[in-house]
Amino acid sequence: MRAAGHLAGQRAQGEGRGYAQGLIPGLLQTGAYAREIIAGTGPNLGPADVAALVEVRKKRQAVLTDSTRPNGPLKLWAVIHEAVLGYRSAAQPSLMREQLRHLLDMTDLPNLTIQVMPKDAPAHPGMAGPFHVVRFPMPWPTVINLENLRGGYLVEGTDDVKAFESCFELIVAAALPVDDSRETIKKIMEGTSGRHRRKHAPHSISTEPPGSSRRTPTRHSSAWR
Repeated sequence: MRAAGHLAGQRAQGEGRGYAQGLIPGLLQTGAYAREIIAGTGPNLGPADVAALVEVRKKRQAVLTDSTRPNGPLKLWAVIHEAVLGYRSAAQPSLMREQLRHLLDMTDLPNLTIQVMPKDAPAHPGMAGPFHVVRFPMPWPTVINLENLRGGYLVEGTDDVKAFESCFELIVAAALPVDDSRETIKKIMEGTSGRHRRKHAPHSISTEPPGSSRRTPTRHSSAWR
């Protein structure tokens, strides 16, 4: 089954892991934030198109709480760069405060792990660009989603997947631990500049055995954007 087909069947997805350096991940966006981001990154979209895409994004978010899915609610592990949290909307001053409050609320879900990459973090693989590891139950293979303005670029094959998963482990280690990340989000939401110092995050990630690799360019509606 091709990777594009996997993304189209998101209900079957078992786990998502990714690094976001420009945007809040789509599955964690509020409606107002999604509307502003979709309109801003899609200048050729009309109001009706934007509204339709926002609605699709909101419906996709149900996977995070849908216990009727074959494998239960989607497990999501997101590392978000601190600069993303500091976005300010000139048109909607309260937009980001509401978005950050939503992030804090989402951290209460047992299937979600949210970490913040501090501005003073050491060099790490995420500096090369954002990516999303999309895992499916066997026998479907894991794929990597690389975002761009036209949708996304999918990477398949265990060699490349293993490389990205190893990179994600390094990103996790460079980011703030979960509790400190929550405090950082809260402080930014409250408009303060204080932030916990970075500490080692004691997480480990399993990877698949190496094999052949294949890249598949495709256009799709990503769950990460």
